[in-house]
Amino acid sequence: MAFVIPIVFNPFSFFRFEMDKIFLFRLLVSVMLAIWLIERGSLKNFWVWCWQRTAVMDLFGVETLQLAFVGVYGLSTIFSIAPAESFWGLMDRGFGLVTVVSLIVFYWLLRGVFAETRRASALVMVIVGTGFMVGLYAILQKFGLEFIPGVHSETLSIARSVVRPIATIGNPNYLGAYLAMILPFGLLLFDGAKRIWQKVLILITIIVQLAALYFTLSRAGWLGAFAGLLFFLFFYIYKLPRQRATIFVVAVALLSVGLFFFGVFGLGGDKRTQDLTFEGGSMYVRLQDFKYAAVKIIERPIFGFGPETYMFLSMDRIYTEKELAIDDRLSDRVHNLLLDTLINIGVVGLIVLITIFVQLFRRAWRGFFSGQDVSRQIVILTAASALVAYLVQVQFHFDTIVTSLLVIICFVLISDFEVKRAEEDVSSVSSKLTTPVALLAGVVLVVGVVWHVGEMVVNAMLI
Repeated sequence: MAFVIPIVFNPFSFFRFEMDKIFLFRLLVSVMLAIWLIERGSLKNFWVWCWQRTAVMDLFGVETLQLAFVGVYGLSTIFSIAPAESFWGLMDRGFGLVTVVSLIVFYWLLRGVFAETRRASALVMVIVGTGFMVGLYAILQKFGLEFIPGVHSETLSIARSVVRPIATIGNPNYLGAYLAMILPFGLLLFDGAKRIWQKVLILITIIVQLAALYFTLSRAGWLGAFAGLLFFLFFYIYKLPRQRATIFVVAVALLSVGLFFFGVFGLGGDKRTQDLTFEGGSMYVRLQDFKYAAVKIIERPIFGFGPETYMFLSMDRIYTEKELAIDDRLSDRVHNLLLDTLINIGVVGLIVLITIFVQLFRRAWRGFFSGQDVSRQIVILTAASALVAYLVQVQFHFDTIVTSLLVIICFVLISDFEVKRAEEDVSSVSSKLTTPVALLAGVVLVVGVVWHVGEMVVNAMLI
């Protein structure tokens, strides 16, 4: 998943990037769920697993709150002003109830897999390697080296000659968010590298990712990267055995990202800084959505208007002439996690979401400060830093399947270092595959494959 979802896209589809990624993600989750059911073997083992999981769940633990979040999402979907869009997701976004349930199922299927540091390290290498390939592609695009038909990079609205690469992610802001979240993983590998040549290779990877992040001209991505790197540097110096080389690399990366905002590196960055005002540019447009959403929330504060419904609300918004001159497109997101959540699933949903992150960071705090294994501590710090980068940038943007995937991976990495042996006992139980479980796994597999492959085909036919 960490490799396939960021990389894959279909240049011959109507929605070339995000939707096929979502379809593929849900398809792979269906396959994983079918395999997991087969591994359980019997209904008895399935119920034993459920009992063991629920027995160790806290009332306000991350896992319990995830189930509550799905419940709130489901209720908001039922009472939505557009139930079909809330269930399936918008045609070009796909973040309906089905995708959210798939993300939660993905977390539960992965829980316990990365309890061993060896597995976590392998995952980190995949994340960093994938980020290098995506970043390198973005740099090539920046300089006009595009080798995939039908793919066109975006340009800066105030300077059409300035190219903003999209790589395999599909949008410069999406790409910036992705790169901001994976930067701490490169630092983790750099810190753990034993040989000079390994550190040099990883350093090149980090430089490529930083360059690609700059070329996106995504201010939300820059701000997220700065916050994540600052978080990493502070706790690395405060708690872990310090390597001067690691501190130097993090400090230089942090300084570089800070300088992005001043446009000192040119290549479009100097033009982007001219847009840093609430009186014009994209920030002015976002501010109008913020104001409108804050007023609309009062109409349905408890469970919101339903997931994926802001587009319908924004149809009634009065657009100023200045705004239409800057961007005349219809908004389908508020571009702020808090306001988007309030619009979609109301105050109840926002409280549950905030509590999930609070509990997750409490779990990270315990694992980081009470643990004695430095290799596990730095993995926790890395995952927490990536989440900080995410939380900062989504205050000015919104989720994509790639960032959501990384969020779930970070949740798993932090949680798995608290796994108790009792939670893993059932996984070692071998049992003959029974007919009911075989049928259930078959239904999950067939429905998942036919459904999502069909969606990919329809997406390709729309063109």
